[in-house]
Amino acid sequence: MLVEGIPDDAKITFGPMTPGSKNSYDYAKVLRIYTSVSNQLAVFVGVTAFRDLSLTIKKRKVTSKGKAKRIKGPDGSMSSVYENETYEWVEDDSGPE
Repeated sequence: MLVEGIPDDAKITFGPMTPGSKNSYDYAKVLRIYTSVSNQLAVFVGVTAFRDLSLTIKKRKVTSKGKAKRIKGPDGSMSSVYENETYEWVEDDSGPE
């Protein structure tokens, strides 16, 4: 979808149709374009994603390291597992979807 003719002073918001509502229809994501609270230019319903190409997008990178140890004895065996996860934010260079 391409939207042209959006005024320079317009604001764009992305979120639930009616924040805080108990109605399941109101949980639909919408994209609103407006110049003031009383002047909505457009409302797009059922939007699954929105991306501003002027923003830097980052992804959460998860790194997992672990090891397992098994000890055998006369009465059986025992296992232990150690796992460590680290997190970092890295730039998403996959481009627009």
